Amino acid sequence: MDDPKLIRTSAGEEILCKVEYNGDSYTMKDPLVMIPAGDRQLGFVPWLPYCDWTNGLTVDKSFVSFIAEPSKVLISEYHSSMTGLVVPTEKSVTTSIPTLKITE
Repeated sequence: MDDPKLIRTSAGEEILCKVEYNGDSYTMKDPLVMIPAGDRQLGFVPWLPYCDWTNGLTVDKSFVSFIAEPSKVLISEYHSSMTGLVVPTEKSVTTSIPTLKITE
């Protein structure tokens, strides 16, 4: 249950969460709902923010229409939203260390 999955519910909601399959049900943890934030951007808000998510929420498999693998960008944004840490994109990560020249 490391990376989140994108769940489409039978009600049409799209929920980004960690999910575990239990045979006849799914257990969802740390769910976020994506909302339009203008100018082709998305924002995240907790799904059912008034619930205790300590043990997750178990739903019948009929509640889930499908489960999809989200894009890397969406996964990164999910982790940033859940932890408050900003994960750098691959393009912004420095892969080489500059050499230092020591002078006397």
